[in-house]
Amino acid sequence: MSRKNKGRKKGEHSPKRLESRANQAKAMALRISGHSYQEIADKIGYSGPGAVYNLIQKAVKDTIQEPADELRQIELERLNRIWRSLWTVVTDPEGNPNIGPVPDPDDFPKESLYKMVRAGWEEKRLKAYDTLLKVMKRRAELLGLDKPKKLETKTELSGKPGSPIELRAYRPEEMTNDALRREAEGR
Repeated sequence: MSRKNKGRKKGEHSPKRLESRANQAKAMALRISGHSYQEIADKIGYSGPGAVYNLIQKAVKDTIQEPADELRQIELERLNRIWRSLWTVVTDPEGNPNIGPVPDPDDFPKESLYKMVRAGWEEKRLKAYDTLLKVMKRRAELLGLDKPKKLETKTELSGKPGSPIELRAYRPEEMTNDALRREAEGR
């Protein structure tokens, strides 16, 4: 992808897309000024109020989606920077100023002092690993890479014979026996 088109969608400046965006802007302005969907359809040459409604809904979604996509990209770059700085801690501890070189036992007069320094150094590395895992988790959440979680629900039908059936769905946090009993008793 050339530098000039970096981050742009294919066909973003095609005549058809530009016309659609112009119609969205006109429709939004007319709707804001109080025109009905039918009036807007008549003014901009759309088939009916449903088409104008869809046009305006898409404009609203695009208006919200574009900044969200940009923010998501900024957050990914921040996560990547954190990842790169921590990755050197765990892969090249000798060359990393954040935790210092691997302690050399010959530099310490007593073995216990060496063990203490080495333990502190290892603790810094373990914290770096832990933070890397947190960065990985956040990146997966941001990009939607994790498998969707199953939502448990319980559905209950109740009612007296000959009367309408009552249907109630419970979220997991509501599915305790006490909560279900109180709900059934109407408390």
